[in-house]
Amino acid sequence: MSGRSVVPFVRQAILFYMILSFERSSFGETLPLKVLSYNILCKECVYEGEVQAVQWFKRNSALIDEIREQNFDIIALQEVQGTQFVDISNAFEEEYVLFYPTPDSSTQLNNLVLYKRSRFVVLTTQIVELPSSDHQKRRLLVLHLKDLQGKQQRFYFVNAHLDHRDVTTRLESIKLIAKLFPDSFPVMVVGDFNATPSSQEIKEMKSLGYNDLNCDSAKDACMKPTHASGVKIDYLFGRDVLTLKNTTVVVGDSIVEIDDAFFLPLKDGLITLRNKKATLPSDHFGIGIQIQWLSPHD
Repeated sequence: MSGRSVVPFVRQAILFYMILSFERSSFGETLPLKVLSYNILCKECVYEGEVQAVQWFKRNSALIDEIREQNFDIIALQEVQGTQFVDISNAFEEEYVLFYPTPDSSTQLNNLVLYKRSRFVVLTTQIVELPSSDHQKRRLLVLHLKDLQGKQQRFYFVNAHLDHRDVTTRLESIKLIAKLFPDSFPVMVVGDFNATPSSQEIKEMKSLGYNDLNCDSAKDACMKPTHASGVKIDYLFGRDVLTLKNTTVVVGDSIVEIDDAFFLPLKDGLITLRNKKATLPSDHFGIGIQIQWLSPHD
């Protein structure tokens, strides 16, 4: 082989190696994706006719510190109200992009999504009005994202907070969610569904192909309460995603045991659970999971 014919061959070999290396780094083993859903308890919430509101300034630092400690890639918050937006933005805006609807008033409850600037490219966003049985507007936040550290995976991420009063209204919301996304495309739907695992609403979600990712992660996490009343009403649902085993994170349950707990009216920033008192960031507990993508989708 002549010297002239060797040079193009070497160049082609080097080019092939560079392309192969790029493909491996882009579409090879993906980094786990860590997701949190957390109903943070609105700033002006009251309970059982009590006029005493839970004072946000007494619990905001604990809530923010809890979230930051876990280093989530995507965070979905519900019941964000008034100055809570400002406090959360100030705490996270350097590392995360925040997506939320413009509040109609200081009392409006809204969802909020935070996603890491370094990991995701946002392709589209959408705000969808959900049915509601009261004066509160309920909005679905939908983001179409590309995961730069996970096989360049494109997926939909949805933050939901369903009606707290009426089963029919919640079922209408679930039917609306089902119509939004193409078949066989990765979707995560997370949030406060205000429905227990045996309810008609959760059975409907599962019939649509959405798995309860906490159940996939660990059986002991499947029925773990997510509310201080001792019931599970918050979920991380996924379609076409792979849950990593034993990776469920329940944010806040280390502060106080909640098994067989009974939620009483809040006074002076304290939640009474049976015969215990504890300063909790919210009446809900945040739930997190780590997932990996099954395969790249365009």
